[in-house]
Amino acid sequence: MDPIRMVWSLPDPPQGVPEALPDRIYNDYFDLSGTPFSITPDPEFLYFSETHQGVMEKIRYGIESRLGFLLLTGEVGTGKTTLCRAMLDRLQNRARTVYVINPSLNGRELLACILEDLGVVCHPEASKKELIDSLNRFLLAQRHAEPVVIIIDDAQTMPPETLEDMRLLSNLETDKTKLLQLLLVGQPELVDQLNGSGLRQLKQRVALHCLLDFLSPDETAGYIARRLSVAGNKGQVRFDPKAVRRIHKYSGGVPRMINKICDLALTAAYTVDSRTVQPRHVTAAFEELVEATSRRSGARRWFPGWRLTRRRLALTIALLIGLAALLGYGVYADWTRNGGSVRMASAPGQLPPAPAKSRPSL
Repeated sequence: MDPIRMVWSLPDPPQGVPEALPDRIYNDYFDLSGTPFSITPDPEFLYFSETHQGVMEKIRYGIESRLGFLLLTGEVGTGKTTLCRAMLDRLQNRARTVYVINPSLNGRELLACILEDLGVVCHPEASKKELIDSLNRFLLAQRHAEPVVIIIDDAQTMPPETLEDMRLLSNLETDKTKLLQLLLVGQPELVDQLNGSGLRQLKQRVALHCLLDFLSPDETAGYIARRLSVAGNKGQVRFDPKAVRRIHKYSGGVPRMINKICDLALTAAYTVDSRTVQPRHVTAAFEELVEATSRRSGARRWFPGWRLTRRRLALTIALLIGLAALLGYGVYADWTRNGGSVRMASAPGQLPPAPAKSRPSL
C-alpha cells in the first residue's frame, strides 16, 4: 500500500448522544481549531478573489439601487452558495430577505413559501393571483423601508413555468422603483434556459448579470492561506509552493475541488508525520479522488486494481501509439522487400503454398 495513503473508520456515536460533524483526523496533529477544507458553504471561510469581490459589489449595487431582477451564474463548485450566504449575512438588519434553496416547485408553491418567510399570512387554498396580490400589498407597505430581497439558489432546477411566474413579480413596481429585488443564482444551464424563446421576456427583465469565474494560481494560494488562517493556523502547517501550483493544476481553480484535494493532502501529510504538504501529498490526494470517481462510475469493473491517473493514462496512450507505429513499420518493411506486394504469412511450422502450375494445353 502507498505509505502516504491510509484508510480509517470513525467510531459510532454513543447511544443517546446526538451525532455531530466529526473533525478531520489531522486537526489535533496540526493543532487546528476547525476543519479548514470542508465543502460546506460556510461564509466565514469566504475568500474574496477578484471575481468574488466584483460579484459581491455588483449584487450589492443592484440591491441598493433597486434594479429588480439580478442574475448570478457560475460553474459547479465556484462558490455561489457560499457567496449567497455571505450576502445574507451582510443584509441583516438592512433588508427583508428570503432565501430559497429548493426552487423545484410550481409557481403557486414558490409564492406561498416566499410569503411564509416574509411573515405574510395567506389562506392555504389561495389562488396564484391572490398570493401575488398579497405580496404586492406587503411590498407597497415596505416601499419606504428596507428593500425586500429574494435569493433563489439552484435556479436552473426551476421548471420553465415557474420561471415564467417569476416574470410576473417584475410587475410589482411603482412609477419610480422596483418593489422586489430578485436574485436568481444557478449554473450556466440557467442562461441556456433564459435564452429559450419561451422565456425571452424574463431575460429582458434581467438588469444585471454577474459571472463567478475560477481562481487564478495566485488566488489559489491566497484561498488556501485564508481557509487555514480561519481554521486556526499560525504557521504550524504550511503548503509547499510547488504543492500549491499542483493543486491549482489539478483543480482548475475550482474552490470545491481545491477543498477536496487539500483535505486529502493534509491527511496524506499527517500519515507520514509531515507538517508541510509536499507535491507528492497533493498527487496522492488527486489520485485518491480519481480512484473514487472511477469507482463510482463503474470504470474499475473493467480495470480491477488499476488506478487511472493522468500520468498513467498518458503513458498508456503513448504505449499504444508506439505499438501501432511498430506494426505499421513492419508492414511497410515487408511490403518494400516484396517489391510492393504483401504475401500472406504462413502458420507456424507450415510451408508456404507452392505456386500453382498451369495445365498443359491439349
